[in-house]
Amino acid sequence: MVALPPALMLSWMVLIGIFAGILGLILATPILAAIIVIVQELYVKDYLERSVQIHTLEDSFAKSE
Repeated sequence: MVALPPALMLSWMVLIGIFAGILGLILATPILAAIIVIVQELYVKDYLERSVQIHTLEDSFAKSE
């Protein structure tokens, strides 16, 4: 399940509705959900994994001293 912020969803629907009409309004929510999932998979999870690896390396370095 993807949590879509209401303000972002309304803004997205207005923007897509202006450019693509009624078909854009119908497809706006699924497209936004797909974009959010892709961003989370490509950027957010990668960033969090790097953060965990950095903390793990720092913790192991601190323990070895």
